Amino acid sequence: MTIIFGIVRDEYAILGADTRITYLPETEPSYYNDNAVKLAMFNGGWVAGAGSAAFIDNFNEITSSRLIVGVDDIDRMFIDMLNGNGHLNTTNANDHLLDNTQIAYLFTYANDQGHPDMHIETLHCILGRRGLSGKNKFFSFGHSEDQVSIVNSYQSKINHEQNFVTTLKNCAAFVEDISLVNQSVSPFCDIGILIKESNEQVGFLRIREHSSTIINDNNPLEFAHNVYRLTK
Repeated sequence: MTIIFGIVRDEYAILGADTRITYLPETEPSYYNDNAVKLAMFNGGWVAGAGSAAFIDNFNEITSSRLIVGVDDIDRMFIDMLNGNGHLNTTNANDHLLDNTQIAYLFTYANDQGHPDMHIETLHCILGRRGLSGKNKFFSFGHSEDQVSIVNSYQSKINHEQNFVTTLKNCAAFVEDISLVNQSVSPFCDIGILIKESNEQVGFLRIREHSSTIINDNNPLEFAHNVYRLTK
């Protein structure tokens, strides 16, 4: 199970995931790896997914290796992979998780005034494209039905908080609380961030840390890596 979460504000946006992959061999006890990379950067933002690891890994690889001009490019790549025209032929993937596979991407673009703006959408293997472009609305997917109360609690908390550092800490606390009740979710976070630095420039940051470290540090941005800067 993978937890994906994010929110878009006027001045910044967040897209993140936990880092655990759980293995369920038929003849051995289950085990997990907390070093998985479920978040990938592309030239216009960040992408993350939950569900089929094979599909998500291939989709992230294709997205990060191509020049993405707009969200329609991402949609076409997604459809191509589902039709077997990408790197992964789903008819031979032998992966029942495809039915529940969902991708989220955070994208920066130039608005009507020529200034950078930000947008999040999701793509579902069965349900298709579902926009999540509303500002100030925390979202997540991948959680189970018995964790809805935790999701609702953090939606309310994060939606009403504008401060970037506090929002970042709340996102980490969300992952930590889910991990406490679900062994398939890691307390480690991998978070992609877009920050408007000016009317022409967007900074790309990445934080990959244990949730408690982000929560308890006075300045969690000290753990951030400046990975990219995009000028519109």
